[in-house]
Amino acid sequence: MAEDTDTTGVNVVMVHKDEIVNLWPQIAPHFQRVLERNQDTITPKAFYDRCVRGDYLIIVATRGDEIMMAMASELVTCDTGKKILLIPQLSGYDMSEWLNSLVAQLYRIADELGCFKVMICGARKGWAKEMIQHGGYVDTVTVEFDVKANIAKYKD
Repeated sequence: MAEDTDTTGVNVVMVHKDEIVNLWPQIAPHFQRVLERNQDTITPKAFYDRCVRGDYLIIVATRGDEIMMAMASELVTCDTGKKILLIPQLSGYDMSEWLNSLVAQLYRIADELGCFKVMICGARKGWAKEMIQHGGYVDTVTVEFDVKANIAKYKD
């Protein structure tokens, strides 16, 4: 896949699955915050294993040796046969320095994989606001219910 270099000197590149183990100490801190928010749905070990196996496509934004952003994405084939590039994990800083390159890379990857859509799951409002400027749109929202905190109200 193509590397995209922004005018800020930031490179947005896909990490080959064979490089994950060596880069994990630099990539992991980005995913740690996201995994902490999703600790009830995926463990750090399971996430790592999926990255190493190549289940996730990992994209990073780098400036020199510094990794500023890490993103995990996966190819999902719907029952209709249509494909979606799904992004369940995305974390970074200095977004203004790499977002344009990331979006360009996502469009290219999705096109090469035959996807009709790119979806970012669980994006915070700030991310959504930025993505809208690049052709994204908010289609649905996720409503969560904490069962343990609320079950007493609904038990007979």
